[in-house]
Order: sequence, then structure tokens, then C-alpha cells
Amino acid sequence: MKKHPVLLLSIFLLTATALQAEEVIFNPPFEENVKNTARVGGASRGVGKEEVSLRAIEPILTGLTLKEQPTLYWYISDIKNANVELTLTVDETISVEPVLEKQLTSPGEAGIYSIDLKEHNIKLKQGVDYFWAVSIIIDPNQRSKDIITGGGLKFINAPAELATKLRNAKKDDRFSILARNGIWYDAIEEISRNIKAQPLNKALRDQRASLLSQMKITEAADYDKKR
Repeated sequence: MKKHPVLLLSIFLLTATALQAEEVIFNPPFEENVKNTARVGGASRGVGKEEVSLRAIEPILTGLTLKEQPTLYWYISDIKNANVELTLTVDETISVEPVLEKQLTSPGEAGIYSIDLKEHNIKLKQGVDYFWAVSIIIDPNQRSKDIITGGGLKFINAPAELATKLRNAKKDDRFSILARNGIWYDAIEEISRNIKAQPLNKALRDQRASLLSQMKITEAADYDKKR
């Protein structure tokens, strides 16, 4: 049976509406014991003939995680043969030995990249303030020229009400629950894993872009919007 054009249009509009992403608002945590380390906002700078942007996927103040081995994310623009380094220290104290200092493979193209602390046997201590940073090393002999981005990180125990919500949540709802409860790193990890599993799902990228825009991580948000 031939379907009426009006019926086809109605089906199309209903489908399009269903595919629209619900905007998720990130609610910064109110934690008396959160130090609220201000992030190092990243930079755009000429490197040779290239203009490179580097941004930590990090909230404006200290980001929280409910995992002792979270995944950290950052954005880098298109750059070839970059020397990239990730460091993780306790607090912002640069005089102590880093918890992790890792040379990363040059991405070679623009994108949002990650490092899983589990793969490096790093376990955060609960309640301790950490500072992590990603650097592009311009000159190994003059580290003051590095392009640096990063921010605060803290592993906390989930409040009882949040733990119950997460335990009973559907997989697709975990991202919004985490974001609305101020758990930045886990929210970003949830939505990023969903994107990896469904790379052509524009709604998921729009959700992540919205969250990034709220924290003024503009370059990474624009990257997702264009995908």
C-alpha cells in the first residue's frame, strides 16, 4: 500500500525528534574539601609553519571522579610529529616526583584523545588533590617553550544517593546522571565510550559538544560539532 506523503512527513519528523540529543547541564560539585584548582587553559600557538591548539578536557575548576583509575581526555589540533607528554602529580607541587610521566605517540591529526590510568597501573588515592597536564614539547632543551594544558583531579567516594542512581540506571542514562551530579571525568568517559561504539551517532557528539561548550572548551566542542 502506498503511504500518503503527509504520513511519511509525520514519520520523518517523529524520527528526527527522537534522534535529537537532550542537552545535559553540568552542575559543578559543591564540595567543601575540593581545593578547586584552576585549570591551565591550553593555548594556540604557531609551531613552525603550523598553528596548534591544545586543550585539556577539564572543567574550569577541579574535576571529580568516582574511579581510582579514571581516563583523562584532551583535544589537539592537526599537527605532525609533535612531542607530547602527559604528567600527573600530587597537587600542583612540581618539586616532587610525578606520579606518572608518559611520552605519548604523536596523534598526527586533530581529535579528542585519551589515556587510561588503568593501563599504566596508576591508582589515585581517595580524597587527594592531583594535577595533570598534557604538554607539546617545542624544544627539549627549553621546556619553558612548552604548550601546556591541564587541571585538577580528585577521586571521591560516591554519595549514597548518587551511588543508588548509578546502580539502577540504564547504560545510556549514566552520562547525564554523572554530569548533573558534577562528576566530570566519569561523565566525559561515559559519553566518549558511547561515541566510540557509535561513531556516526551525531546526537552523542552534540551532547559531548554541549558539555564542552559549557566549560568553554571551544576548540574541542567545535571539533565534535563538525563531525
